[in-house]
Amino acid sequence: MNKSSAIKQLIDVCVDDEFTLRHESENVDVGRKGVLGRLADERATLIEELRGARGDAATPASQERSERRSWAERLREFMRGLRVFAGGSDSGDAVAECRESLDRTESAYARAEAFPWAKEGLALLSEHVGHLERARSELIAIQF
Repeated sequence: MNKSSAIKQLIDVCVDDEFTLRHESENVDVGRKGVLGRLADERATLIEELRGARGDAATPASQERSERRSWAERLREFMRGLRVFAGGSDSGDAVAECRESLDRTESAYARAEAFPWAKEGLALLSEHVGHLERARSELIAIQF
């Protein structure tokens, strides 16, 4: 795996995570909605930083994110929609879905950390992992 493909994998998982946060923010109460929206905005910032580290030309971020959402994420969204339709919306379940998405994101970052990064690349990854750890704490705090 080269640097560009490692960064692409991180971008892809962050795109899915941002989408999950935004989507699930529609299934929670007002207080939780603000937290999920802010975390989604943070994920969008991480995506832009990763794109910059990869050296991507300027592309409207919202357009790229909507085009790059994975099929797995689309399937998860569909299945979650079925569960909500069948049993109703529950804020705790929505936050649990965000935590599962964060698990996938953290796993991708853990795999990427094994790559031999230059000093600045490793610093960026460490900064992002810090954001993810804070996000986990916030999601735990609002789930129950």
